[in-house]
Amino acid sequence: MVNSNQYGRSCIGLLVITVCTMFVLSCQKTNFSTTDIYQPNAKVDISFGTDAPQPSVVSEGTIVKYGISGLKAVPQGRYKFYINQMEAGIQEVTDTYISVRVPVNASSGSASVVFDDGQIYYGPGITVRGNTQIADDFLAGIGSNKALSNGSPSFASINGITARPDGNYLIYGNFDEYGNTIVATNITKNIQVIDNTGKALAAESQFVMGKLGLNGAVNDIKILDNGMYLVSGNFSTYDTMSNVNGVARFLTNRTLDFSNYEVANPDPETKPQNSFKAGSAINGGNPGGVLNTYEDTDGKYITVGNYNTYSSIYYPNSTVGSLQLDVITSLGLTKMDELGNFDSTFNYDYTTKKSFAGANGSVITSAQLYEGQIVLGGTFTTFHGKPASRLVCIDPATGLISNAFSGSTDGPVYKITYNVNTERLVITGNFKLYNGVAVNGVAVVKEDGSLDTDVLIKPMADGVPTYCAQLNDGRFIISGTFVKYDNIVRSGFAILNQDGTLAGGYNNTGLFRGRIYGHAEKDVFGATALYLVGNFDRFDNREVGNIVKIVLNNN
Repeated sequence: MVNSNQYGRSCIGLLVITVCTMFVLSCQKTNFSTTDIYQPNAKVDISFGTDAPQPSVVSEGTIVKYGISGLKAVPQGRYKFYINQMEAGIQEVTDTYISVRVPVNASSGSASVVFDDGQIYYGPGITVRGNTQIADDFLAGIGSNKALSNGSPSFASINGITARPDGNYLIYGNFDEYGNTIVATNITKNIQVIDNTGKALAAESQFVMGKLGLNGAVNDIKILDNGMYLVSGNFSTYDTMSNVNGVARFLTNRTLDFSNYEVANPDPETKPQNSFKAGSAINGGNPGGVLNTYEDTDGKYITVGNYNTYSSIYYPNSTVGSLQLDVITSLGLTKMDELGNFDSTFNYDYTTKKSFAGANGSVITSAQLYEGQIVLGGTFTTFHGKPASRLVCIDPATGLISNAFSGSTDGPVYKITYNVNTERLVITGNFKLYNGVAVNGVAVVKEDGSLDTDVLIKPMADGVPTYCAQLNDGRFIISGTFVKYDNIVRSGFAILNQDGTLAGGYNNTGLFRGRIYGHAEKDVFGATALYLVGNFDRFDNREVGNIVKIVLNNN
């Protein structure tokens, strides 16, 4: 629905313009008069009033009164009344108002009157009260809890959120500003520590980023068992340090883990300071960017992405001003130890001196299972030269294809989420078949890749799902570009029961616009708090900036 400050007809009437023929007589002056072709006070058949509906905050079954004129003279059989595209039962029509009953499954949004000849009149919006709402503590700061880039949320994204043991959260992505502030002593770039209301912590509690920070997006942050942070993304420098390639480690005090490496110095006597070069303590990485990094049981790091090489610096042959690189062809899947040394026992062909063939398309998403296997999803149809229809499972010990998980789709996979508590993966994308079985763009599967037949995600209309995840209690959140879920209006976001049906009383929210990339979940006082992050600017038709905290009241 399109909201407007003035409610009226959506159809534009024809203006009839009379062209006057002017005759000019020789040697005679003629006076001309003008006529305003846009007649004031043109008659409007139907007009919504400017006052808010009464009441403006409602529940299913509530009788709502809308100010409207001109409708009483029209037979009721000629039109229908809608609340956010859901038909509402008409109770009474007078010269000045119409009363309607809020329908079951209604959600927040604008009113409309639709005539049988196609004419549409738009009216004011209402808020439907339910069990899903933006958290009050987040709502108080909704104007400042925004991730921005170049001053706009549209150019920014929050790629993920990680809960910390102290109750705070890490958000990361592609943004240069959070909370509408840029602090000179703390570069607000791509990583922020926030509290449980979404507010950024003070500068002394943030990551230390120097003057320039990381020069690219952060795609993933893992908190290691020792409390350090494993950061991966599309960056190649940290502040003024250039030898950082897609993966870096930050200490528990949130400073970069680095080392001073001894390098060749042509003039050690007069320039002893040139005998050492500061560099990342992980002397290895993947130019081109890392999508995700996982820690294996042996303490080594496995990186996943769409890169083509692994590179490290050979410091003995380097100088302060010139670094010698060691480069190995490694196609999107690499293992290295905590110092960055390449592991040639993982996804490496000794005969060709490079990795095995990677995906023949893009890897868009990945997830690590409880036993350590890594499932990749994307647009590819082969991996390691073998058939792999948009999904493949990787053995964490060898880097080879594992048969521990078996899955395939007939279209691209956008997101894989994994809930370790329910032991279920949710695979989301633009596909109709999973392992040959008809699905609706979402497959809920067990850890071996077999479908969970107790769950059936319903059809969606006028769009596709782009994110779906199972909550700890078995319910699901789903978002995308769709307008309807199971033939019920759900503007881009829905809460589902454990079987995939719409959860009654939880689908009252209005328009969601954009894409969710990640979420965090927390139980609070008989309710479930969800932190949603991504690239979106509307939730419940309220302006947000790529992050929102919502509460599911479980009463």
